[in-house]
Amino acid sequence: MGFGLDNLFFTIPMIIVIMFLFIIISIIYNFIKNSSAPILSEKVKVVAKRFDVSHSYHAELENTTHFTSSTTYYITFENEAGQRFELMVGPNDYGLIVEGDEGIVTYQGEWFKKFERRI
Repeated sequence: MGFGLDNLFFTIPMIIVIMFLFIIISIIYNFIKNSSAPILSEKVKVVAKRFDVSHSYHAELENTTHFTSSTTYYITFENEAGQRFELMVGPNDYGLIVEGDEGIVTYQGEWFKKFERRI
């Protein structure tokens, strides 16, 4: 029984460390990929908007709870060739851009830079 517990106390922390390292490496990889991508501007039409709300619940000491939520905003653009792509945008841009808008979107990799509406 001692061998199993010793092995368990080594294996679980190693799995946690490997998962943590994998997450950190993926974040760094995505940052390098996006920051090294060229900054592009394309004539587009806004075809869809969506948002994703995530909730978390934290139990505190002595009958207290703490709820948090965060919202991530996305806009789907369609370029002149008919290709669609989705970019994460901030709440201000999400509120100002409307489905059906046409204009020039500037982005770098997966990073939204700006949208200039054509009137």
